[in-house]
Amino acid sequence: MKRKVDKIYSKELRKYKKEMLNASKRIRTGLEYIGKNYTRKELSLGKIASYANMCYKSFSYLWGNTMKVSLPQFINDIRIAKAKELLVKTTIKSKYIAEEVGFEDTNFCRIFKDKEHTSPLEYRKKHKLPTLKSSKKKIN
Repeated sequence: MKRKVDKIYSKELRKYKKEMLNASKRIRTGLEYIGKNYTRKELSLGKIASYANMCYKSFSYLWGNTMKVSLPQFINDIRIAKAKELLVKTTIKSKYIAEEVGFEDTNFCRIFKDKEHTSPLEYRKKHKLPTLKSSKKKIN
């Protein structure tokens, strides 16, 4: 009897592992889509789920159980990380950086400040890489 129960349990466990493997693949597919499209303002749960061949409700549930962070928060985190890089490495105005990474200008400043506890302009001033100045030495 115990062997029969173990055999049934083992079969169910294999089925569960296969579902988790597929789930991971679907999340990876969604992550791939996000990586390629995070700059698009129209990026949505529906489009990501569709790309992963899932309905949006199932993908949302799977995402929440796998990633432990909401999808909008994840996308914003990626956008903010790219914006921080651009703020430090370029002189592009923050409103253009916002557009470049997929934010509306007004949302960008608010979301940036919520996440970084400083405005984009203050962040740039604090973290700006020093510019290389040509040194002119006097030759006597």
